Amino acid sequence: MGQVPAARSGLSLSYRPEVDGLRAVAVLAVILFHAGFAFAQGGYLGVDLFFVVSGYLIASILLAGHADGNFSLTAFYLRRIRRILPALLLTMALTSIPAVIWMQPDHLENFGQSLVATALMANNVLLWLTGGYWQLDAEFKPLMHSWSLGAEEQFYLLGVPLILLALRRWDVRGMGLLLIAVFVTSLILATVLAARDSEAAYLLLPARGWELAIGSLVALARPRVQLDGRLADMLALIGLAASCLPLALFDKNIAAPGLPTLIPTGGCALFLLAACKERGAGWLLARPLAVQIGLASYSAYLFHQPVFAFVRLLSFGPPGPEKLALYIPAILGAAWLSLHWVERPARNPSRLGDRALLLACGGGTWLAIAAGLLLHFSHGLAWRWPEMGGSRLSNMAYVDRAFRFQDARLDPKRRSDNVLVIGHSFARDFINMGLETGHLRPGELRYQLAIFCDDLSPADLTDPAADTAVFALTTSAESAACLVEKARALRRAGVPHVVILGYKNFGWSNSAVMRLPTNQRYIARVPPLAGDLSGNTAARARIPADMFVDLFALLGADSDGTVPVFTPEGRFISQDTHHLTPAGARWLGEIVFAQPQFADLARRGIAMPLCEPGRQTACREPGRKR
Repeated sequence: MGQVPAARSGLSLSYRPEVDGLRAVAVLAVILFHAGFAFAQGGYLGVDLFFVVSGYLIASILLAGHADGNFSLTAFYLRRIRRILPALLLTMALTSIPAVIWMQPDHLENFGQSLVATALMANNVLLWLTGGYWQLDAEFKPLMHSWSLGAEEQFYLLGVPLILLALRRWDVRGMGLLLIAVFVTSLILATVLAARDSEAAYLLLPARGWELAIGSLVALARPRVQLDGRLADMLALIGLAASCLPLALFDKNIAAPGLPTLIPTGGCALFLLAACKERGAGWLLARPLAVQIGLASYSAYLFHQPVFAFVRLLSFGPPGPEKLALYIPAILGAAWLSLHWVERPARNPSRLGDRALLLACGGGTWLAIAAGLLLHFSHGLAWRWPEMGGSRLSNMAYVDRAFRFQDARLDPKRRSDNVLVIGHSFARDFINMGLETGHLRPGELRYQLAIFCDDLSPADLTDPAADTAVFALTTSAESAACLVEKARALRRAGVPHVVILGYKNFGWSNSAVMRLPTNQRYIARVPPLAGDLSGNTAARARIPADMFVDLFALLGADSDGTVPVFTPEGRFISQDTHHLTPAGARWLGEIVFAQPQFADLARRGIAMPLCEPGRQTACREPGRKR
């Protein structure tokens, strides 16, 4: 991450190699966590440690500049640019090449958005708005990890001027009071957000400010706290243990910053306060190998996620930690090269003047923004992909079109024609299947959003004015009983035909399938995600057969354990392996609506859909009735 180097900062700060050793611990924890090692299940806390260290180093610079009377906010921001942007722009440029080559439109469109957000130091906000850090799809995002840079840079832009103002008006005591107020307020906010919106708590600065503040408080206290040698060594050892043990013992269920994360962050602060490079825990982390990794930790952090993301994209199944671990030495080697050939030259004003720095970084930033906007507005260069069947909509834009039917009013007088669809994005997929094949009509369709079965109250299931109701939610052993209960409640409310739609998944990554030779590609069948398949099998055993439409069985997964990737015409069934493309909705819709559970819809004689270019199913010309 973008920490200030503890050495050669241009200010009268004593170099602490043990701090670089602590950064080595933090970056290795993050890398091992993203690789999927069980012993590093709390490795995401490495970012929390980075925030504390960053707060400590930034505040140390501010205090040193204040004491010398030569602090310049302009010079401070120039050092930030030198430290952060050259390596970040290099990462964005190198990542863009394989992204354009291998990413499919939906992923590439999102990558373009990430380019813009990362260049503007706001990827934490984008990630929060478009899915979050912990979603499966985030593993395919090469710039996902730049969210932490966004939060940190937002602190530099907002927090540093406040700290500087406190120093000028109230001196060190005023700065301390300000930091304590920030710490308490932010920690309370983080605790509240963790219960209400854990993604916001994890990604956004207001819930992270307390971690930066606690590091800043250490910088304020360290010169003023005199510790006995033995006491200092004991506190440093306790701090290091408290920093490291949660890296193995915590899991993502307590990832959002709050009271539990006071353990590693408080331990980190204690280590920074008490450690000494000559003795104990400080000596341990001041060893040359740890220091060298710590010095290159920023580039290592930048490089690891793009490498892991592209390995995942090009794999036919989830790559195990052992496979991803093979790339870690190369990541560290590339980080070392970046440190010596990019980071250090960029930090040296005699090699790269301020004017040249601003021109290069400004030009690179605007180029990244322009490239990102191009990828966004071209929907990920969708025109290059005949497998998309001419669709220019992004995957979720197509799926989310069904929101126009959300809470639509159904005419009770036409109850026998009305259809109620309940569920999450898979329910919207079902609506698209019906619209594409002509088995659902807009004026007789209502969509009711529900993420989990338990979200549905009894009031949601009374007097729906529909003849058919379809549940399309996650199917598993845990949800089956709830789904059956809700389905029977609808039947009691007067809905004669109630169907529960099973789960679907079309493999791990379509990018891997596209690497196959052409004669194998379009007939490829891949194993669905094991968890999706097993959950669906468990639900099928608990849901009555007359209610349940088993999509995996219809796709052939019961016979050979695999599902198709393409329609018979060579179009992607799904772009993200979960949600349907227009071609996929037409193809799967023909299969689904032929099932006996939907016989009532088939008997209605619903009009054929309008003909569209490339449509392979029966259709009617505009202006003509069936």
